[in-house]
Amino acid sequence: MRIETKLTGLDELKGLIQSNIKESLVEAGEAAIEYAKQNGEYMNHTFNLRNAPGYGVVMDGEVIQKGVQADGEHADAKAKTEATINKAVFPGTGLIVADGMPYASFVESKGYDVVGGAVLEADKILNEKTRG
Repeated sequence: MRIETKLTGLDELKGLIQSNIKESLVEAGEAAIEYAKQNGEYMNHTFNLRNAPGYGVVMDGEVIQKGVQADGEHADAKAKTEATINKAVFPGTGLIVADGMPYASFVESKGYDVVGGAVLEADKILNEKTRG
């Protein structure tokens, strides 16, 4: 006896799952950069650090969406963050949180929160979403 089955709708289900994952990563990325802009503990002389936090959503190793909320006067800070996100090697699916200013990691290493707290904020949001 031979039994045949036909599965339909798997492509639609996969698309729905990927859409939900992307939406969750974008939401976490937006919240992360807002957190970074509001909670940076450093002296803000040039406003480049405050205008450079950004995120990239990566799906299947490809950056599919970026967000950098720099104001119009800090286009260089925005461009540096976008370049940092584009250079990141990320083989799977996930979220990149970055500040493209070359001295951001130095400021963070001195104990000031540049993007560290933003990463924790994104992690918290994503963990809440996975718990339902």
